[in-house]
Amino acid sequence: MSRRVLSGVVVTLLLLTTASGQQPARQPISQPQTPTFTVKVEYVEVDVRVTDSAGNLVRDLTQEDFQVFEDGQPQMVTAFSLIDIPIEPSLPSASDTIPIEPDVRSNERRSDGRVYVMVLDDAGTRFDRTTRTRAAARRFIEEHLGADDLTAIAFTFRTKLAQEFTNNKRLLLAAVDKFMSGVNEMGPTLPQLTGPGVGGSSEPLFTLGNAEEVFGAIGEMANIRKVAAWLDRIPGRKKAVILFSDGNEYDPRQILVDTRPAGEIGRTSVNIYAVDMRGPGAVQAPLNQLNILTEDSGGFVVMDNNEIDRGFRRIVAENSAYYLLAYYSSHPRDDKFHQIDVRVTRPGVKVRARRGYRFEDRRPLRRLAADHQVSEGIIDALRSPVQLSNLRMRVFAAPFRAAPKASVLVGIELVGRDLPLETNGTVEISHVAIDTSGKEHGWRTDRLRLNLQPATRNRVERSGVIALKRIELPPGRYRLQVAAFDPAKSVAGTVNADLDVPDFKKATFAMSGLLVTSRSGNALTAFADEQLKDVLPAPPTASRSFPQDDEITAFAEIYDDNVRPHQVDIVTTVRSAAGAVVFEETEKRASSERHTTQGGVYRHVARIPLTAFEPGPYVLSLEARSRLNPKHAAGHRVPFTVTATELTR
Repeated sequence: MSRRVLSGVVVTLLLLTTASGQQPARQPISQPQTPTFTVKVEYVEVDVRVTDSAGNLVRDLTQEDFQVFEDGQPQMVTAFSLIDIPIEPSLPSASDTIPIEPDVRSNERRSDGRVYVMVLDDAGTRFDRTTRTRAAARRFIEEHLGADDLTAIAFTFRTKLAQEFTNNKRLLLAAVDKFMSGVNEMGPTLPQLTGPGVGGSSEPLFTLGNAEEVFGAIGEMANIRKVAAWLDRIPGRKKAVILFSDGNEYDPRQILVDTRPAGEIGRTSVNIYAVDMRGPGAVQAPLNQLNILTEDSGGFVVMDNNEIDRGFRRIVAENSAYYLLAYYSSHPRDDKFHQIDVRVTRPGVKVRARRGYRFEDRRPLRRLAADHQVSEGIIDALRSPVQLSNLRMRVFAAPFRAAPKASVLVGIELVGRDLPLETNGTVEISHVAIDTSGKEHGWRTDRLRLNLQPATRNRVERSGVIALKRIELPPGRYRLQVAAFDPAKSVAGTVNADLDVPDFKKATFAMSGLLVTSRSGNALTAFADEQLKDVLPAPPTASRSFPQDDEITAFAEIYDDNVRPHQVDIVTTVRSAAGAVVFEETEKRASSERHTTQGGVYRHVARIPLTAFEPGPYVLSLEARSRLNPKHAAGHRVPFTVTATELTR
């Protein structure tokens, strides 16, 4: 498969000068109050759980109590934290109770929760245990996930159904409900949806060679190895795999190879837990496959019986409180295995920590980084399994009908206070859409050099910068990944969003994505969209918070291919959190008014003054209905917030 990078564009804001080519000096790792996701640098992280004779976490250790050895040589610990995530009862979240998905994704709020990948073994679990497996997985999601926990759902066979990291329980439960065990009788393997790989080619998590591998345990263990390697990319967190499986198909010899310190699982900082789906009465002997897999990787087995909730609570507890250490390796990026030995000077305690590591071979990335169009930092950011938050941003994606593919407008709004606004400050912005087969679409990297006049600099610091880009996509489901990278400070931000592109060609009646702009929007537009200049009074914004003295404008296209003369009603409504209608406007459009450039198109613009709105949350609804056929209806709902005017000044 060829590997290539699409062309980059250098955009100058006001005054263009040559960016400095100097590399920043390596800075010591700062001691975090809570861990944060950052671009990976050349240090080794070790999460350590220290317990007393009763199995309880020892919480009063200091950095001086720990000794770390690499290949027998003592190492200087340069970062130390006790991570203690509160264990709170699982309550319904807004995403569970309100059937409105936000149209804007953001990394502004850091996730401080636990990190899990739930692997559902549809290749090896017996067919008659489908319902049992779904019920156990749903139980963990509904009753044991915290509001800030990030969870992904993976399968060992039907990997196309995977759900990437989210804290939205509705999406997680929907993925679990697609599980069906015994599917290894259904045909060939499928690739796994994941992020972009090196040079614009995808790196599927689970790429099995052929169907014969699936019938044995070779493919299943290959999947688990790749999940562990994928999770190991996440710094600053303890990571856990929760495997729902019978486990009987796994080859114990292969498990021992994979979980030894130098093995593909053993050298990661990932703990594997298993839920034995054989049901009440089943027993895990010491040499059972799941027991070997979990014990050697730092986890344990939970039996699906009346003790299952106690096992789930133990998993949560182990991933809630631990020590996080880091040190600079004396063997950076040498692609060799190095053994780690963590010791605690206090007697009578048990220490559990990773036993070794091997840095990824970065040489292919360095060759790509030599190309001025893309840096290693932006590639590392895009490859992160979870969102990074050191450069904050908001992102929206609105599909529009076009030929031959849909035209998706992507808005990337960067928070001004995070941008490098000093002279010659540069930020790279990259975006890519990955379909369910792992194929990438529209990967492009652009550079902004922010040499700004004082007045413009103040404006950007207050309101940020927005970039509007178009991606041509065929209908289907995508994972949209957006990254920004500051090469001087070596910090990044990423946003990952699920994107569904409708098949506008097959729809007789449909609506585009909904765009919103406001009178007070003051973000500097780095990349404008020519198609919207004559439609909207200002560029679309990714902000969904507006002051009371503002006016917002909503825009969408309605696609109506009915040939008979008729009328379409387009209704704009705003409701309060209590459901009260605070604004409503109906526009009646005759079919003769349609634009015919791309079939029948109505362009609808609604202006909504917010002066009479009390501060608080609202929902904007835009609905279109054809009087020719009651089934011909389409619409969108967008949540937004009104703030008191004095609070925004």
